[in-house]
Amino acid sequence: MNVKKIMSIFQSFYVDVSIEELTLTLPISFVKKFEYTQMTFHKESFLLIKEKRRGSLSSFVTQARTMGDKANMDVVLVFSKLSDGEKKQLLQARVPFVDFKGNLFFPPLGLVLNANDTEVPKELTPSEQLTWIAFLLTKGQKVVDVDLLSQVTGLPNSTIYRCLRTFKALYWLNKQNKLYTYTVSKKELFLKSVSCLFNPIKKRILLPDGDIKQIKSVSNLLYGGAYALSHSTFLAETDENTSYVIWQRKFNQLSLPLSQHVLK
Repeated sequence: MNVKKIMSIFQSFYVDVSIEELTLTLPISFVKKFEYTQMTFHKESFLLIKEKRRGSLSSFVTQARTMGDKANMDVVLVFSKLSDGEKKQLLQARVPFVDFKGNLFFPPLGLVLNANDTEVPKELTPSEQLTWIAFLLTKGQKVVDVDLLSQVTGLPNSTIYRCLRTFKALYWLNKQNKLYTYTVSKKELFLKSVSCLFNPIKKRILLPDGDIKQIKSVSNLLYGGAYALSHSTFLAETDENTSYVIWQRKFNQLSLPLSQHVLK
């Protein structure tokens, strides 16, 4: 077992652990199949167990728990590399694990960390939300079309791929043969994502026609709200006043010349 590698993975997440050899009285079949050692974190001991040769994941979990009971310790499974499917199974079963690629699930600290992925966000970034909504609204096959999303959002392909990695980390998308796919309906995906979405509207203000004309003379305005839906779909007009959307940076640039009593 690569003890130095394991320690470096924990330390990369600012988790200080110590590891020392341990001898257990085990059946000969276990001795031939597993290597193990003891890890200490905050005076609590854990049994690190690694298969010498990979076999069934469910069998490994069952036998590791038997070893943990014998040692009177919670177990942490050690792998050279885990597939996305295996990680998902272990997370669902709440089985602690670490692999040499930097993936770590350690419940005592509430850690679920993935190598090469950002920590799962509580709220999407503006680029991620734009990409996600564009994806949900596009029709088509079960493979995510990166070029189409780039065309619809105006974001470069590199940004789209970065967003897709986040969606994969959230288990909204799968990745097979370098292609991002999905297996449930987009309605289900939307319902899964609701808690991560944010309202992009930061502020609403009412302006007199004079100020609107002044803004239009120096900046292009996009329709917003129900009025935008009516304008884009040619459905019956709404009773609402015409509404526009503008970026916050542009709002800050234009705010000084506008009617101060309205903006306060």
